[in-house]
Amino acid sequence: MAAIVCSVLGYAWVVNKRTKRRFELLARSRNGDSICEFARSFDTRATDTWIIRAAHQELQAVLQSYLRDFPVRASDSLLVDLGLDLDDVEDLLQDIARRSSRSLAKTAENPYYGRLNTVKDLVLFVNAQPQTSS
Repeated sequence: MAAIVCSVLGYAWVVNKRTKRRFELLARSRNGDSICEFARSFDTRATDTWIIRAAHQELQAVLQSYLRDFPVRASDSLLVDLGLDLDDVEDLLQDIARRSSRSLAKTAENPYYGRLNTVKDLVLFVNAQPQTSS
């Protein structure tokens, strides 16, 4: 039994190290991108800047276990580039919507419904949701 536990822990450690290394290499290739470059990826006349900021900050919180201040890009694939799973994406949606006073009611009517592939899709999905009355 102890050998199985050690094997599982060893495997998890190796996977975590590889993922961290992948994020470090990706970050190095982006040479200091910040939230400013991220925000410039959006038409801020059509996209709520509170959503852009909330998305960037929430992604930072999710990815900090691999790399602090990871240079997120709007074009990053949620599942492939960032290695998120569907539960992570759902949690992100809820956190971003809450922080930007957006409702997640009637999401099936959203034009981005079923099309959440990139960080930009995530931001535009929340942006297309109605504001909550606060």
